[in-house]
Amino acid sequence: NGYSILYNPPLYHLIQAAFMRLNLWLGVSQAVALENLQVVTLLSASACPLVAVDLMRFLGIRERGVHVGALIMAFQPSLWIFGATLNNDILSILCILVCILFTVRWERTRRMRDILGIALSMGAGMAVKLSVGLLIPCVAMVFIVAFFRDLKRWKRYVGQFAAFLL
Repeated sequence: NGYSILYNPPLYHLIQAAFMRLNLWLGVSQAVALENLQVVTLLSASACPLVAVDLMRFLGIRERGVHVGALIMAFQPSLWIFGATLNNDILSILCILVCILFTVRWERTRRMRDILGIALSMGAGMAVKLSVGLLIPCVAMVFIVAFFRDLKRWKRYVGQFAAFLL
């Protein structure tokens, strides 16, 4: 396919380029604009605990457990490191967490917007880093089990799966 092991899809770099362009358009000096690029990774790192809290609440974990989980997530050293370095790792982790959240929600609700959330978060994640594609077999297994558990309403799933594939 022509890609090396060091290949990374362009979404993260496009986001950073747009943010750099915004900084320069606002009159920020180039040196400061380069430092400001850390804001994108910082925002991605800051969103990870928020998604984890949403996931824990959706799973019905008691509020005390949610607080403990949020603290553990917020003070994770790797989150701090990824949030301070200019690379695509933390954005791919955020996309993975969002994909897991939507997958768990879809498994319980079977709503179209949740399956579209899975598709968008997985697609964005794979546009950031190809390793996000490792979620595909896991999500496919959730889809397969849901389909065969509720075979009477198979037409509903065909529509949702078609929307997911689009």
